[in-house]
Amino acid sequence: MSIKSLSLAKILILASVALSLTSIYYGGKWAASARSLEVKNTQTRTILQNEQALLEELRASLTPSDEEHPIEKTVSQVVLTLYNNRTKYGVNLANVVPERSTSGDMMGIDELSEEVPGMSIRTVKVNLSGTYDYYTGLVDYLKSLQSMPVAITRLKVQDNTFEASIRIFGTQS
Repeated sequence: MSIKSLSLAKILILASVALSLTSIYYGGKWAASARSLEVKNTQTRTILQNEQALLEELRASLTPSDEEHPIEKTVSQVVLTLYNNRTKYGVNLANVVPERSTSGDMMGIDELSEEVPGMSIRTVKVNLSGTYDYYTGLVDYLKSLQSMPVAITRLKVQDNTFEASIRIFGTQS
């Protein structure tokens, strides 16, 4: 063998040893990274499945009811609930006033309510004010409206007084 080919063989052997050592070193790092990514992928898939199950549960609970809630009846039920629950939760109501009423004049529900754009739903905004004995009583008092078609749009609590605005929703009659 000539010196030239012997030198070339040594260089090739040295290059292949260097390449092998580099492959072993980076191959181990890449394999560890791949395992870490597989674990993270499995965790992410589990979280996604849990979130999808929660989403389906939420969708099932939000299915619209075919039951009609005429605005007149709904307003009456909500106001009755407000007055009936006040002593149970230690709440004293000073005012329960529809927002669109003017100086205590009697108004029909059609004048007090307004249409929700793009829907056959009407809404009445009612302003409440009063005092409460215990904060937890006020919270429970407001939670008692949770099962009704009501949205609390404003709540101001200061010392033992409160002011709230609620929207009552119902269908047109």
